[in-house]
Amino acid sequence: MELEIFTQMLSDKHALDFKKLAYKYGDSNLKEYIETLKANFYQKIDLLDFNSNNIFLVPNKTNITSQLAKTLIMTYSSEKYSIKAMEDEIIATLSIEQVDTTRESVRRILNGIAPINDSENKAYGIKRGLDFISDISNKITEENLYKLYMLSCGDFLDSNDRLNGNNKYRDDEVFIVGSEVNHKGLDYKLLPEYMANLI
Repeated sequence: MELEIFTQMLSDKHALDFKKLAYKYGDSNLKEYIETLKANFYQKIDLLDFNSNNIFLVPNKTNITSQLAKTLIMTYSSEKYSIKAMEDEIIATLSIEQVDTTRESVRRILNGIAPINDSENKAYGIKRGLDFISDISNKITEENLYKLYMLSCGDFLDSNDRLNGNNKYRDDEVFIVGSEVNHKGLDYKLLPEYMANLI
């Protein structure tokens, strides 16, 4: 494969979207591109996708993401910005979950005032979760993941909606639905194995 074409494909904003690359550069270039990636750039990791195929890492793409993450961490390094980041995260999360709340309500929770209604309880749960993950002594383990679940939402759910003590993960199917089913989550029976492997 010509180095110039390979470089164009690797630096393309769709470098890992093989359908778009095939359309733009042709099937033969895509085949050579993938072979070159496999031989020189990909690293196979011990994680499986939803179809039980190995996942591959492209380190040079990951390094770019890591640099962006470091920049974000530095941006939010002072107390003023970390509180603002928590506020934004809580508002965004509650919005996704279609929980009606206000910025003033979230600020009350962040200032240590006790929750007075269901939406403030949910905001308080997210705050507890953010506090938990920001403590570097809380290592990433399955036990801590379950603690995080209980802190952030489990303690505020009705007992019939909460995970039972024997099950650390969901016990039914989940879907992202728009006008049709856009995505089906991993089969819940596979979650313990996949999560143990991920952690």
